[in-house]
Amino acid sequence: MGRHGNGCRRDRNLLCATWGRITGHFVMTDGKDGAAFTEIVDYVPLRRSLAYRVRHFNPDMSGWEDRTGKPVIFPLVAVEKDRWFFDGVTVERTGPNALTMWVRINENGTTNEVAFRLVRTRSPARQP
Repeated sequence: MGRHGNGCRRDRNLLCATWGRITGHFVMTDGKDGAAFTEIVDYVPLRRSLAYRVRHFNPDMSGWEDRTGKPVIFPLVAVEKDRWFFDGVTVERTGPNALTMWVRINENGTTNEVAFRLVRTRSPARQP
């Protein structure tokens, strides 16, 4: 869980690795108690390596990738101690319960890297 630079809350949940993949979802709020968008994500084997795959959805569940019907795929290109470099996404473990995802975003002919800083939290239902 974390907050984006504009104060919007973001939540990422990942399941334990099963069936050869790690699957989860990501929600970015719109700052007005609603969802701006949702992602379904997974880390999957690709050839003899890994890939990060994502599908984006508007609040009405219409998909951003509906023209192709396929997820955006970011192949793994390198690994360092606490960093995993995918083609367009970098995941960095920044603490025992924290990570930052750097996402390369192309908008209107301009490319920027946007940081999503996340901290592991306990589910309210699991709090002591």
